[in-house]
Amino acid sequence: FTKSRSTELDDYFRQPKFKRAYVAYYLPLYAAKIALILQRCANEGLLDSKKIEKEGLRMLDLGAGPLSGSIGAMLAFSNVDTILAFDKHDAPMRAGLEFIAQLQINDAKKVRIRRGNILDRNLLGQVSIKPNLIVIANVLNEITKRNTDDQALAQIVSRYVSLLSEDGRILIVEPATRI
Repeated sequence: FTKSRSTELDDYFRQPKFKRAYVAYYLPLYAAKIALILQRCANEGLLDSKKIEKEGLRMLDLGAGPLSGSIGAMLAFSNVDTILAFDKHDAPMRAGLEFIAQLQINDAKKVRIRRGNILDRNLLGQVSIKPNLIVIANVLNEITKRNTDDQALAQIVSRYVSLLSEDGRILIVEPATRI
């Protein structure tokens, strides 16, 4: 799902056999990966999980796809206040909501999905929460060639820092990039 194939993700999720395959394998795998990373960050003092549990998780999931990052955070934290997920395609996020419903997670109603592109500066104005966690997972490697240098990717990420709560954190999971 990198570069040129990323433009086909919405259609991919509209085809039942491909959607089922992705949801059965990749979605739980990536959600578990995010949950483990968040737990490790908490264990190493990089993330104040006690404060998040006390105040509630307010998360922004950018380039959310099928909500793997959101689901991973829901597995890592029991007290979810709000998760706001943005992706340029609706179908993957709807598949993620279906998966959450199948898991029967009580906080499923706290996940709101919105259509939006991480590259669009107007997306900042559509964020209605002050997140204590932003997750950008498996997205930056899908950005077109004109933005793939490290400096351009860092600038994209830095736009979202201003949205964080005072002690908020950004988690970037990008196995195919160097940042």
